[in-house]
Amino acid sequence: MKKRIPELDFIKGLAIILVCIGHAVSQIPGTGPDAYEENTVFRFIYSFHMPLFTFISGYICRLTLKTDTLWLKKRLRQIAIPYLLALILWYIILRRSSIADFLSPMAYWYLPFILIADTVLFLEQKYRLHGLLFAGVIGISVAVCRFERSQIDIAHHLSHCLIFYAAGAAAPELKKRYGNKLLPIYCILTAGFIALTPLYGQGMTRQMSRLDNIFGSFPRSRPLTALIFITNKFIVPACGIGAVLLITYAVYHVQQTKLIRTTAETIGKHTLFIYILHDLFLWKIADNLTLSYFVSLPTAIIVPMLLSVAFNWLKAIRNAPK
Repeated sequence: MKKRIPELDFIKGLAIILVCIGHAVSQIPGTGPDAYEENTVFRFIYSFHMPLFTFISGYICRLTLKTDTLWLKKRLRQIAIPYLLALILWYIILRRSSIADFLSPMAYWYLPFILIADTVLFLEQKYRLHGLLFAGVIGISVAVCRFERSQIDIAHHLSHCLIFYAAGAAAPELKKRYGNKLLPIYCILTAGFIALTPLYGQGMTRQMSRLDNIFGSFPRSRPLTALIFITNKFIVPACGIGAVLLITYAVYHVQQTKLIRTTAETIGKHTLFIYILHDLFLWKIADNLTLSYFVSLPTAIIVPMLLSVAFNWLKAIRNAPK
């Protein structure tokens, strides 16, 4: 078994905590997008948290990747089975209203995304395609989003997050080559994140409205719209990832942060169970938002962690030599 890297577990822990908080903000109040999408915490988290998750997924996959087809089969099985179980939970326990909701990639879209991304990375390495397959999949996804009126959700996420996954897959080689020389880049990205995040908004209409509120009437033009789109979709998330990498470096070089490190690392080891199950525990309690957050968030993290530990324990018993 490959030795775990604490820094990667730490980042995964931070990422899944952000996922849970973001979903709590949007789900617990029971209000529409007009309320929670203007929430400062929601906007901060959604500006970068899933690109961060896909970045670290690409990083980890690159470290464990083998060009043996058995590796790919095992990897796909590890993701496909939890995804099917997650969809059953989504449809039956959460009582979604129709079969369309059951099949919607919005339900745990990250898992089918990883199925595709890991396959692309495997084929890239096996056949030495030098990024051509990544570019092809992104191009097809962009075309689907452009011409398909219903905006197929998984295509949207591929066109956006596959770039960050590919960057994560390239990151181990960059870290090996440059090491701490990357720190100034992390600092620049962090400064960019601090400067740009207050301007971030979900979707172009909401983004233009935010700019109007901040700067007054904002001129509409195609170049400006393109610049805002690129900033929202790629520059802000990249800056957020840089900020997390800088925080990770700082946390692992300050002795007083041991409790924070240990907590995040522990959570990071169980991200799959937390991702699949956390929605089940996000409930509004007695119309009290503070109480709802205080009870739901720890429960949404701790209970799936305990189930993950139990599952791994039973798996170890089953696989133990007799």
